[in-house]
Amino acid sequence: MAETLPVGCACGAITGEARELSPRTALHFVCYCVDCRCFALHLGVGERVLDEGGGTDLFPMAPARLHLEGKAHLRAIQLSPKGPFRWYAACCRTPVGNGMASADLPFISVLRTFVRADDAAVEAALGPPRGLNGSGATGPTLPGTEAGTGPGLLLKTALRLAGMRVRGLHRPTPFFDVDGNPIAPPELLSREARNALRARARRS
Repeated sequence: MAETLPVGCACGAITGEARELSPRTALHFVCYCVDCRCFALHLGVGERVLDEGGGTDLFPMAPARLHLEGKAHLRAIQLSPKGPFRWYAACCRTPVGNGMASADLPFISVLRTFVRADDAAVEAALGPPRGLNGSGATGPTLPGTEAGTGPGLLLKTALRLAGMRVRGLHRPTPFFDVDGNPIAPPELLSREARNALRARARRS
């Protein structure tokens, strides 16, 4: 059965819903990679986002199922020129989600800290999280956490994305305008800033 979860930033300037969620329509992960940790540290919200192993709880879903009010507060960064757009609320530095640099790809990975519901409601909608990229962890990880993503999961994700694209679930998207341009041009971090963040993330 599909569920709806309320979403929004910490100060309430951005609100909305993530709709039609189920373990069949949205995956649920805790990612222990360095770059996810860099995002939280750059925003200064590591204590709100990261678990004791440095992991980020998130769930990839179709952009067309994410409905937001207050989009004028959205901003994005890129850690590298070809990296994903990492969206956040400029008003209160709440991380929102990680997405691709194109409006044609049906993918936004929403962070758990952007969801305004308790853990029981999140697991009812998405199922329990699965640990990924455990080789980048800085402490204890979820039982069964994989060192990376693995070819099986990559294939499953690719097939799911292809299905969402065929069904037109890449549009509308809260993050791009009707012409396919990001609603806020992403800030590209300098190499020096990125390297400093990654060094800090490996110690965190």
